[in-house]
Amino acid sequence: GRTALIVEDDLLTLGLLAEILTQSGFVVGAAATVARARLMWERMSPAAVVLDVDLGPGVNGFDLADAFLAQSPDLAVLFLSNLPDARFAGRDPGSLPAGVGYLRRDHLAEPKALVAALDAVLGRSRSGIPRDDLDPARPLAGLSRTQVEVLRMVALGMSNQQIADERGTTSRAIHNVLTRTMALIGAADSDEGSARVAAAHEFIRVAGLPTSPRTRRAPTAPSCLVNHAATAVDLSSPSVPEGLTTIVTTMIARARTRTIPDSRIMVP
Repeated sequence: GRTALIVEDDLLTLGLLAEILTQSGFVVGAAATVARARLMWERMSPAAVVLDVDLGPGVNGFDLADAFLAQSPDLAVLFLSNLPDARFAGRDPGSLPAGVGYLRRDHLAEPKALVAALDAVLGRSRSGIPRDDLDPARPLAGLSRTQVEVLRMVALGMSNQQIADERGTTSRAIHNVLTRTMALIGAADSDEGSARVAAAHEFIRVAGLPTSPRTRRAPTAPSCLVNHAATAVDLSSPSVPEGLTTIVTTMIARARTRTIPDSRIMVP
């Protein structure tokens, strides 16, 4: 059968994604860390990889994809992330390899969306490959990489001088970047303190809590798949797709014992 390696550092989300793909006929490798992903890569030689972008400090999903593609140029790659695009991980969206897919988790309304996206990158059907990271309507699309990075540092609580020291520039230059950025996000009419709070709030709303290179991010809330079926609505509600209810109920039970007992799911 078709083989896919999933790299996701949230264990519950990892199990959910693995379950969805196994139910669609994939043989799945599941890895929660970069080290385990590399081990699974050697064991499986998968046809496709599904990668979370934010794997904590250090190597991210883009770095891992670059390493895998260097060894296997025909590899199908699907990025699955809460981040609007690659700028929020310090990379230009236009620099991603040709043929990869990028699916934002808030666009995962139901399991078949994941399967359809993976089928698209496997088939190299350009018209069907999702690239949510290039959507002009995505959050903060009008900001540059520098503006996004400075916003991230503001959200971390850093002062202009601390940001300047980190980026090797001046406090005045950072002030100018922030002034232009705040105008773009509609916070320019506030006093500086309120504008910084508004800027930090907007970054966190769009990309989640930021991390610094020195700290490991706190465990994230379950992905929208779990939010949709397990926490945001009653699982017994008729508005929840039957297949998704079954997947979530099963995987929550399995997550409690930290096992994924399916012969089609490989773990290191």
